[in-house]
Amino acid sequence: MQESSIVELVHRHPDADGAIGIFREMLPHHGFKLVMPPALEGKSPWVFASVWKSGDLRSVAHKGTNAARALLRATEYELAALRNIETMMACDRCHGLGWYVEGRGILEVCRHPKATESH
Repeated sequence: MQESSIVELVHRHPDADGAIGIFREMLPHHGFKLVMPPALEGKSPWVFASVWKSGDLRSVAHKGTNAARALLRATEYELAALRNIETMMACDRCHGLGWYVEGRGILEVCRHPKATESH
């Protein structure tokens, strides 16, 4: 998903229920958390969403002006991360490790592009 597709989805599904439906369809084995801190100095607070699956050690929080936008941004980020993992796992050189032993016994960092860079 690109920023324009997030905006399009928010316009078609402007509420959190619509965003949750999209999330469940795209990431059925993941969970999410929404956080909204109290307003400061009369300003509306950002809403933060994070996505994870069982066994994840951490998750990244993504902010939005509403719950739908925050959750869709978090969904987009997670989908991109999954595409990158698939790209790395398909690498004939490192097989997803990110490094390999070169012919002379030297450790080399694999330089395959991220899935998001190849589009």
